[in-house]
Amino acid sequence: MAATLYDVVVVGAGPAGVATAVVAARQGLRTALIDPAVSHDAAGDDCRAVALMPGSRDRLIDLELWDELAAAARALTKVRIHDTSTGVEHLYRGRDLGRSALTYALTLTELRRGLWAALAATPAVDHIHHHRLVSLNLEGGQRRIALENGTTLLAKLVVGADGRESSVREAAGLTAKRSELAQSALIFALAGDGLDGDTAIEQLRPEGPLAVLPLQDQHFAVTWIDGPAQTQRRRRLPSDDLLDELATALGYPGITAMELTTPTFAIRLGTLQADRFVAPRLALVADAAHGGHPIHAQGFNLGIGDVHELAMLWRVEGERFASAETLARYQRNRRLSVAPRLNATDVMNRVFGAANAPWAFARGNVAQALATSEGARLAASRQTSRAADDDHVAG
Repeated sequence: MAATLYDVVVVGAGPAGVATAVVAARQGLRTALIDPAVSHDAAGDDCRAVALMPGSRDRLIDLELWDELAAAARALTKVRIHDTSTGVEHLYRGRDLGRSALTYALTLTELRRGLWAALAATPAVDHIHHHRLVSLNLEGGQRRIALENGTTLLAKLVVGADGRESSVREAAGLTAKRSELAQSALIFALAGDGLDGDTAIEQLRPEGPLAVLPLQDQHFAVTWIDGPAQTQRRRRLPSDDLLDELATALGYPGITAMELTTPTFAIRLGTLQADRFVAPRLALVADAAHGGHPIHAQGFNLGIGDVHELAMLWRVEGERFASAETLARYQRNRRLSVAPRLNATDVMNRVFGAANAPWAFARGNVAQALATSEGARLAASRQTSRAADDDHVAG
């Protein structure tokens, strides 16, 4: 049997992969989605959460994907940032920037559910379930894709959306720089009236940031970053003891009366950036291309920026959607956006996390500026908000 020829084959069915497949098919490109998972429990409870910046929401609207997410997303009007080393605390308000919201929060489960609804409403996508990539070869201006069940596909363009351990990146011979951080993230969710449901909290601590993201109906997602030993210790605590520690750390005694609504789980943190985002007839998106520290919620925002960039180029380039020139533009534009963002995130983690004198001095200067200068506060707030708004660089 002759192999089926597709315009676009997306490998990986996480949020970025599903979004890419839906967008490609809606633009009239013959599209397949290779999904190695045996099943997706879209209704399952995943306590991880996503903070969508306004620019990411705008991109999802432009991609016609926001309608499936809007009902679940909580629009947050305030962000409270507290540096524990200096004691400086500041409340950022959307109204200071002329915005109705600073960020939009939803669980990863809700994000997946919405994107899978969009996929279900896009029958033009050939969804190939629970089969993994075996090989990926360039033949005559196309990619030949072999799956573990013996199926062979041909693609004018392959999009690798298969995460940090990307089989597409490896098969294409693309290298990546990695670093393992001496930090782990403890993730869980809670519910109750002990916190303000309109205010996100980010506490900057030498051990790592502690973030609380309000969701719908007085539910909250918590990401608590610390050394691996402390993270595992907290993970083993009874729920009441964990809530006591959280209340003490944040200074909100009402947390002790709240309820833990999910199990706790821990993730070891590291960073990754592919040396190249493209190869002939191939592009990487989201975690397959880049993955940074979770401080300031850059992950999915950068990923949806990748998807939007591809979609914009496909609209403009037409039949040249998979050409070397188009892919070079994709790489140039995304690297100009992603690299500074990841570097800035790394610097923020160092400035607010290190105890040595030079970094502590820098942290003190930043905190003092935020505490005493309205102009500095507004500039920092605008820069944080602009992080997602300025994602596209014309090229």
